[in-house]
Amino acid sequence: MLPTAMFARPASARSAEGTATPGESPYGPLSETPDENGLLLPAGFTSRVIAVSGEAVGATNYAWHMFPDGAGTFDDGNGGWYYTCNSEVFDFMAADSGGVSAIHFDADGNIVDAYRILEGSNSNCAGGPTPWGTWSNLGMRPDGNQASGCS
Repeated sequence: MLPTAMFARPASARSAEGTATPGESPYGPLSETPDENGLLLPAGFTSRVIAVSGEAVGATNYAWHMFPDGAGTFDDGNGGWYYTCNSEVFDFMAADSGGVSAIHFDADGNIVDAYRILEGSNSNCAGGPTPWGTWSNLGMRPDGNQASGCS
């Protein structure tokens, strides 16, 4: 049985009425001028493009999937991390070409590798990290929903 605390919202995210209320950012105000990637960031933050659909990720030979959607990160145990991301390609666009891809980063944020961790699915519109350190994927299919787990 999973601990109930895993499903409870933090009290700080709710007002007395039970709805989310905006608060002051712990990172400071956003810049009024977009950076070179069009993002408004707090002072001291930077951004970079790590993947573009149809193009190789970093120095890998892996072309990033179309229609990135739900995403999450996982610790690699060596100071780096894995970024996982659903592809919400619909069946009528390209049958069985959706799935989930991953990018592995080292402790310095360099791209180590990129690859697919789930293939042969479509319409992967939901997903996320599980309490067990795996990725849960949910795709919509004309004949019903499809759930997949990746580790």
